[in-house]
Amino acid sequence: MEALFNLGNLLTMLITALATWGGTFLFYKQEKRSKDIDNEAKQSEEWRKLYLDSQEDSRKKEEDSRKKDEKIDELRKEMSDMRRQMNNLERRVILNSIYRCNRVDCSNREPKPDETQRLSMEEQTIKHFTLEELTDSATAKRLHINNTPSSAEIVALTALCVNVLEPLRKHWGGPILVNSGYRSPALNAAVKGATASQHMKGEAADIRASKASDNMRLYHTLRTLFPYDQIIAEEYDVATGQCGWVHVSFRSTGCRKNALIKYKGKKGYFYWK
Repeated sequence: MEALFNLGNLLTMLITALATWGGTFLFYKQEKRSKDIDNEAKQSEEWRKLYLDSQEDSRKKEEDSRKKDEKIDELRKEMSDMRRQMNNLERRVILNSIYRCNRVDCSNREPKPDETQRLSMEEQTIKHFTLEELTDSATAKRLHINNTPSSAEIVALTALCVNVLEPLRKHWGGPILVNSGYRSPALNAAVKGATASQHMKGEAADIRASKASDNMRLYHTLRTLFPYDQIIAEEYDVATGQCGWVHVSFRSTGCRKNALIKYKGKKGYFYWK
């Protein structure tokens, strides 16, 4: 009996020890799990913070990039405005110089102070034609061709206006329409102009009257009353006695006074008789 009693006590003690150890084990296991959860939460929070910081950095970079692009656009616009102002200034200097030399014997004396203060020839003398009108081209716009004349070509266009177009306009007493003035080499090639076309030098313009029935009268007015290098009655229709437009060119020296006709539907040019 005593042995059985001792065995029972031993079993009781063993069970108590196991229960105590098991409880301690479960406690530490739960504690570890709790710490793991806390660590995972902290790590998750750190990752979330890193993500938010990354998003903020990305947003700031995009904002900085946008501001830089805006600044670049502003600088480009300023440069474009400055370039346009410089071109206008250069053109006015050239035009004003020509204006004075047309009115003053520049080889013998300096212009008087009041002469140097005159308005540019573009404003003072050429009242019915503009550089924009003489360089405008639908083909150039459609094909994105640069049709900006150089200083020398502006001088030639000015001479054409001063000596032919403006006097013709005043004598005519009505609108003179410009079909084509200056053509850059690229534009001249695009419209299949002559390889040696005077349009490329700023020496020529294709013009017409406001009424198609007046184009030949315009041609003969030029032929008989004004200086020119070459005039052509383009696309002359024998049936109607009218042409489509008038080509006129002027050179500061050595004008040939060629008066030609290009018959509609025929190749080649014929001298006016």
